Amino acid sequence: MTPTTPTRLLAALALAFCLDAQAADYPKDAPRSAYVNLFEWKWRDVANECRYFLGPKGYAAVQVSPPQESISGPAWWTRYQPLSYRIAGRSGSEYEFKAMVDTCKAAGVAVYVDVVINHMAGSTSRDYPGVPYQPSDFHTPCDIRDEDYRQDRWRVMNCSLPGLPDLATGRDTVRGKIADYLKKLLSLGAAGFRIDAAKHIHEDDIAAILQRVPGNYFVTQEVISDGVTPVAAYFKNGTVNEFKYIYLMKNAFDRQAGQNLAGLKQVLDPTTNPWGLMPSLNATVFVNNHDTERKKPDGVSYDSMNVYFGPMHRLAHTLMLAWPYGYPQVMSGYYFQHDHDMGPPASALYDGPKDSTPACTPDADPTKASGWDCVHRSRFVAGMVGFRNYTLPAWQVDNWVNDGGDRIAFSRGRLGFVAINRHDSASWNSTFQTGLAAGQYCDVISGERRQDGSCSGKTVTVDARGHASVTIAPMDALAIHIGEKRGGDHSNSVAVTFSLRAQTVPGENLALVGDRPELGDWQSAAAVPCTTTSASYPLWTCSPVRLAPNQTVEFKFIKRQGSQVIWENGANRSYGVPGSGPVSRDEGQWR
Repeated sequence: MTPTTPTRLLAALALAFCLDAQAADYPKDAPRSAYVNLFEWKWRDVANECRYFLGPKGYAAVQVSPPQESISGPAWWTRYQPLSYRIAGRSGSEYEFKAMVDTCKAAGVAVYVDVVINHMAGSTSRDYPGVPYQPSDFHTPCDIRDEDYRQDRWRVMNCSLPGLPDLATGRDTVRGKIADYLKKLLSLGAAGFRIDAAKHIHEDDIAAILQRVPGNYFVTQEVISDGVTPVAAYFKNGTVNEFKYIYLMKNAFDRQAGQNLAGLKQVLDPTTNPWGLMPSLNATVFVNNHDTERKKPDGVSYDSMNVYFGPMHRLAHTLMLAWPYGYPQVMSGYYFQHDHDMGPPASALYDGPKDSTPACTPDADPTKASGWDCVHRSRFVAGMVGFRNYTLPAWQVDNWVNDGGDRIAFSRGRLGFVAINRHDSASWNSTFQTGLAAGQYCDVISGERRQDGSCSGKTVTVDARGHASVTIAPMDALAIHIGEKRGGDHSNSVAVTFSLRAQTVPGENLALVGDRPELGDWQSAAAVPCTTTSASYPLWTCSPVRLAPNQTVEFKFIKRQGSQVIWENGANRSYGVPGSGPVSRDEGQWR
């Protein structure tokens, strides 16, 4: 299909609210809590996108497609059939990969690499001199059968995805070669990995490989639940892709299986958890990924929503970024014209390093569009990344409202408010309790706050009681937060990272709560999360908090396990925030 208007003109129109508004960039040192998969993008284009959009908008990271040498061919899945671990392929050379990582890092954006370490490309000889691997480095040939996913985990891990020789990851020599590949990617500046087909590798094998790869880096694992795979066993290695989430989103937004938006609060309630979703700290979530958006399990309906679902697909991203669950990933690829195998467009998105407008169509009619889709630049998505970042300390849902069907609204403590109207034809006129302080806020769905404090889109007025009267068009949304308050410039705030040494039991986590909205207003459910690693334990480091300069804050640390909360003993801790930052604050020992 060919667009009726030149692609670059459509892209310019779609991005007008961003470029014309001259909005202030999101601070590089502030918390970032969402990432994007720029599926099949070239390294040079990823670098430009980090510089011109991902960094300024507050994205934490970008996931890039497998960089290793693979079989040739136009289909997207050729990237998942490795010939060696040399950095070479249609996205670019090793030199270009390194330049991309450096550019993204300078923009405040980490790079996660999709790594294929379960198998190699189809070959009867099972000989890969580029690694090198020989037949003895693979499991005895056998193909995984459909019934194995219900009955036989051994075959799921030791037999092959059809035609793809399965690496014997329990062997020391194989582990060493995979670890060398991962170490090379880290040496080039990568900050983490998505492990493809992780459920086909025993969790202990992955752990043994990662133990050979020193450093502090992000890991997420593709583990699709079935009848035999213990998903929780992989938590020790890093986060895990929560595939149940995509079905939940599709059912709610596409009104399937008797579900709608109004029922989401109950379904996403961690205390009842009717869908059996994994704990938030262990989950990476997405509305769709490169596999599910193409998969048709019954030959009629896609496995997940994709760009061909139009506005409801974008609204689902709005909800994902607003809701306090998991580490969200935005899938951004290309219009594949309902062809499962179709590879990426041959054209680059940017003409050169000084080009700041990519050739893509973020909110185009999917039935008329072709080329790159740039979902991450959609008006329903881009501003919500900042929303998630600014509301991170309020890890809770308050002031929930629904109409029993396709309209929902809620606040994130006192830091943000969102309303979604998925109704096909009727607007939603209502007065909501936003939880926010009185003032005027810029709606991040229709625009953003300019540097002069004005709004390029809708302006929302919140009264002294926290109420706001708004109208939301059908298939649209509205979102406001403290970072987009008129006259509420946070550019002079100070990013403070607190840390503490504390002994915990399995399943117990540390958090920080204090006397400011950014510290949770003494509400344990809204506390600032802290994390640790096997290398740094018992040192816990909390998410950076942006605080007003030259003030004294009071706070305590708490331990949380499920609904149980243990508070520190003694008087409140206190800290005098300096006039500038960022700063790190070591609070010593738990008491």
